[in-house]
Amino acid sequence: NSLIQAVMCDGRPECFDLSDECDGSCNVTAPFCNIRTMFNSRNGPFEFLCNTFFKFDVKAICDGKWSDCVPRIDSEELGCPARHYCQSGDSISIDKNLLCDGVSQCDDKSDETNCTDRFFCENGTPFSVPMSKKMDGIADCTDMSDECPKELDENVFSSRKDLLGSAIFRATTWIFGIAAIVGNSATFIYAAKILRNFKSLNPITKINYILLINLSVADGLMGIYLIILGAKGLQFSGNYCRFDKSWRTSSQCSSLGSLALVSSEATIFILAFLATLRLCSILNPLKTKRTSTKFPTICIGVAWVLSVFLGTIPRYPALSDYFSSAVWMPTKLTKFDTQNKTTMETFVQRLYVAQNTTQAPPASLSWLAMESYIDQNYPDVKIKGYFGYFSDNSVCLPKFFVSPGEPGWGYSVIIILFNFFMFVYICVAYLVISKATSSPTIRRHRSNQLQKMQMRVTRLVLTDFACWIPICIMSFLQLGGVEIPNQAYAFSAVILLPINSALNPLLYSD
Repeated sequence: NSLIQAVMCDGRPECFDLSDECDGSCNVTAPFCNIRTMFNSRNGPFEFLCNTFFKFDVKAICDGKWSDCVPRIDSEELGCPARHYCQSGDSISIDKNLLCDGVSQCDDKSDETNCTDRFFCENGTPFSVPMSKKMDGIADCTDMSDECPKELDENVFSSRKDLLGSAIFRATTWIFGIAAIVGNSATFIYAAKILRNFKSLNPITKINYILLINLSVADGLMGIYLIILGAKGLQFSGNYCRFDKSWRTSSQCSSLGSLALVSSEATIFILAFLATLRLCSILNPLKTKRTSTKFPTICIGVAWVLSVFLGTIPRYPALSDYFSSAVWMPTKLTKFDTQNKTTMETFVQRLYVAQNTTQAPPASLSWLAMESYIDQNYPDVKIKGYFGYFSDNSVCLPKFFVSPGEPGWGYSVIIILFNFFMFVYICVAYLVISKATSSPTIRRHRSNQLQKMQMRVTRLVLTDFACWIPICIMSFLQLGGVEIPNQAYAFSAVILLPINSALNPLLYSD
């Protein structure tokens, strides 16, 4: 008659006389309370009559196994409130505390199949892990499926296997990349041959071909961007998810994004110069013929300097607080391996308290200050990279579609506004050219040339409008609170911008 501690009404009989579950205090009367009268509580463990006297300990009730009692007492194992009943197999039931623990105790695994707070490993090893471990930067499933779940295949840009999830995007990357490099290389060679007779050319021809050479270089950079992107896609093919964070936070990705932005801005500058040159040659041909090449050449140099400046500003470490949204920092000291500014500040403060270091964290918790502090005091913790202006997607393009308050949103607004007004100016300039060349005098003397000119102007205006204006409009809508789907961004980034670079050699050369 020793005293033991028991939990009342938990569905698990622990007292020799079953009083913890069957004394009438519980809201649910368990079926095993029916056999309470069969127990001899004076000499526990109890004895009750089956076909022979059989010693039957209370712990044998609701333990998931039938006793040797004959005939079988159903209430011994059936209807136990604290048990989960297996649906098939030799297993009867398991304690409900073992439900959804990642280890299947039922033969039919029914104890692990309907767990909303668990992630199920695709290869079943282990069967499942807590949902909190999903995409936390640490592989808990042996096949890494908790870090690369199936829903990543729904990403418009990348999938679990490929840097570019769409086969169409992968194909167009190579097609437009090769077309841009071949077309712009041919244009460069063609214009360079013309300029070999530099002294014999008139000023307007010289300037036109100098601009054409620079345009081919600018558009060729976009082709290089696409080819490198395609090559990286082949490198990561089949396992991209494992490299996603390391790729997007790498200097290679940010360099590639800078290359694309430099190409786009240089192209815009040069197209505007070409439009201006052609507009002036139509409106004031006599003055244009006497123009020196010195000033336009200086302007082209300034355009390249500005383009490189605009393309590389987001990469300056001193501006990381403005352009970076988070850092990639794999460590077991944090729940996730990606930390935004707020969580990183908290982490640094907790490190200081936990490690009791003599050096307190810096007063200004900038990204660079926090990285320097961690490097000096906690060398085992490393910031592997920053999620910056070119890290929003796997193709490393700038964040053209932003909402107010996002990192770098003001810079994106400046870029988009500038591009918008430049392309509006280009379109207007060519419309003026088209109207000016439609006068009766010009039409009488140069009807064939006029028709060709008007067709070319129409193509120029339409392609410029189709490639850039939709991107600008969608960016304005995003700023206004209209959510732009990733599908539109993906199409603009992988189709519209590259196709412009591939078509320009055909549109702007002879």
